[in-house]
Amino acid sequence: MPSHSVTVAMNSTLHILGITGPIYLAIALGYVFTRQGVFSKADMQVFGKFTLNLALPALLFNALSQRRIGEILNGHYLLAYALGSLLVALGVVSVYCVAGWLERVCCGGSADRR
Repeated sequence: MPSHSVTVAMNSTLHILGITGPIYLAIALGYVFTRQGVFSKADMQVFGKFTLNLALPALLFNALSQRRIGEILNGHYLLAYALGSLLVALGVVSVYCVAGWLERVCCGGSADRR
């Protein structure tokens, strides 16, 4: 007989698969149909526009509308996201600055700027 924690983990896993499964199934079907030539390149552009402009916003709205505002605006999550974003932005700026400095030091700043 499985323990209580194993049963809870299985229920959580099945719940997550119930949510994400149809998404992965749609991706797999799209891949198979495209490889078999069922959809043309022009069709894929229409599907892409539909997905980005209608389907994903509707999915997000549906998911967020079923949650309490406290779950959506979780302070710890927002703080972690803000700090992570800030670190990535500082890293990009640092790399850009170091690359510019190395260009001036090593190349005398004579490299073409486009």
